[in-house]
Amino acid sequence: MTMQRNREIKAFCPDFEPIRRVLSQHGATHLDDTEQVDYYYNLASDRDSETNQRLKVRIDGIGPPQVIYYVEGQEEGARTSSFRVWGLNGLETKDMLDAVLGIRAVVRKQREIWEKDNVVFHLDEVEGIGRVLEVEINSRESSDPEAQLAEYQRLLGPHLGERIVGSNEDLVDLSQ
Repeated sequence: MTMQRNREIKAFCPDFEPIRRVLSQHGATHLDDTEQVDYYYNLASDRDSETNQRLKVRIDGIGPPQVIYYVEGQEEGARTSSFRVWGLNGLETKDMLDAVLGIRAVVRKQREIWEKDNVVFHLDEVEGIGRVLEVEINSRESSDPEAQLAEYQRLLGPHLGERIVGSNEDLVDLSQ
């Protein structure tokens, strides 16, 4: 199984307007706005380990539903995610996962998507959580993902709130 790899920054963001200005000034392009619903499933993973495994089905207004499996670890204020994505032709697979694994959490969000080269920026309004910024650097398409990570922390950091460790799934769990 070939996994993709990202280095990521994730933080609460009190106001997206300064983020949009910085992104525009540095050549990022606004790609799309969409509504997303992520269904996270129960997995028999060790929650006390340094890495977490997650499985979710994503439904949005852009394309067909997707199954996304990923393993993440937190390092130096950022996380590394290795992931694999499969497209779904319908929702039968989701129905099967619902029945076999059970839904652990449902995350609903309005997502604004920006892109520059190998970096995708998500400006998310997460239901019940608030505004969250995610910066995803595709490390396989970068000669120096750590330098890119440091640069985006420098550019966007003054406009961000508390860093988020983990996933939106964890935030929803905390809010219930």
